[in-house]
Amino acid sequence: MRGLDKKLLDFIKKEKMVFFLILLFSFLIRIFKLNEIPAELWGDVNEHIIYAKNILKSNFYWGFFGGDGPLFDYLVALFFLFFGKNFLIIKISTVFVGILVIYFAYLIAKKINNNNKLTIYLVPFLMSTSFWLISFSRQAKPYILVLLFVELFIYSYLNKRFFLSGLILGLGLFVQSSFWGMTIFSLLHWKIFLPFLPFFILIFRNQIYPDILLSESSYLGEKIGHNLSFLDKTKNFFGNVFDNFQSIFLKGDIVFRHNIPGRPILDIVSSIFFIIGLIFFFKETLTNKKKLKINLFLFLVFICSQFSSFLDIANSQNSPSFGRMIGAAFFIYYLCSLGMFYFYKKISFVLKDSFFSKLFLFSLLFFIFFKNFYDYFYIYPENLPNKNIPFGKIITDDIKKELNFDKNKNIIIYGCCWGEWGQPEPKSISNYLEDKVIINYFDFFDQDKLCNFIKNKRETILIYTSNKATIYCLKDHNINFLKNNFYQKIFIN
Repeated sequence: MRGLDKKLLDFIKKEKMVFFLILLFSFLIRIFKLNEIPAELWGDVNEHIIYAKNILKSNFYWGFFGGDGPLFDYLVALFFLFFGKNFLIIKISTVFVGILVIYFAYLIAKKINNNNKLTIYLVPFLMSTSFWLISFSRQAKPYILVLLFVELFIYSYLNKRFFLSGLILGLGLFVQSSFWGMTIFSLLHWKIFLPFLPFFILIFRNQIYPDILLSESSYLGEKIGHNLSFLDKTKNFFGNVFDNFQSIFLKGDIVFRHNIPGRPILDIVSSIFFIIGLIFFFKETLTNKKKLKINLFLFLVFICSQFSSFLDIANSQNSPSFGRMIGAAFFIYYLCSLGMFYFYKKISFVLKDSFFSKLFLFSLLFFIFFKNFYDYFYIYPENLPNKNIPFGKIITDDIKKELNFDKNKNIIIYGCCWGEWGQPEPKSISNYLEDKVIINYFDFFDQDKLCNFIKNKRETILIYTSNKATIYCLKDHNINFLKNNFYQKIFIN
């Protein structure tokens, strides 16, 4: 009996060690070149930084910014409180969430497949190396928090913690509108419904009823196609369902911010295992009564977590949307791990050699890691604006360097957005400087105001602007031009 206890203890220690290594591996990938990819601040992230800063000033809010809820900003505010208020810290906050996603994926895999030890390791490993999840773990956006709430709900529900499940569903409504499809699970049990109901009433009264059901022009309301016929709505809805499904292994999201345009969620090898896993999943569901209930539950989560994406029936160009699909990630990688497990069993039987079958499995996993790693860290940055050259960061780094020599210089930003996709944005420059530097900003059409400002100042002035901009009044001043390949810096003594 003591020998059996020792073997069990040794196995538990080994399992924990293997998972710890996977978690560490996941963390290292997510912080690798974190300050460099993505390098530049942009619109939505700027707004979340501003909201988080306002929260720290006690300006609390519970509204939505587009489809993004307030909960993410409260998390970011917590990180800002302890670590600083900048782009890197908001990315670290989503890295933190991304690591929790891996942790709960492991717990769920262990709960639903405790007899299949290989799958318990494969699910968190595949999610650790996923281009999709690496990208959203570094995006400084709330989408990765949606996946965490989906996983928290799955885990609490499987453990029959119904009241906690209801709280998670309710709070999840305030993460991002892509979570709203999970509402249906509040009907599974009255203990889930009761804690969920107050959150739903609040979101319905303040967001769904005026913003979606009544408005034809709001960010959310315009997506459900008020002016479309029932036939067109139905056709577009099922078109979105098809687009989302095929984007897993064929043609993906065209948005460059979080994806290589058109790249599917899965690499070619993982796609094959996903299809194998899907076949075995349905076979297991139909033939194993013990698995029927849990498999139907997981499949329903897969569908409902994408429901908000399906409902964007007025904008076919927005489908598929990897951000609004992210709640389905656990199910997708669970199927990949099932496919890989059954394939490994077959290979082990054919080869009849444990070493070669393990070597083959290791080779597959290495290819999956290398493909996703290479795509994200070497191909993806080339598709970002100006090939990931951060105009705003480079300018603000120069401003900080100048102010180290002379803090009395007047800093002027003249115009904006001369790079690809509108960079550098004025808010990006302000957020990079963390509100520690006063910036005098003038639009390109405000040249008269700029000239009056220059005329009335006696201190040294530094102007940062496009290398194509001209300022007519500078001929009256003692100036020194320093040009860069994408901006010019002008000294006025």
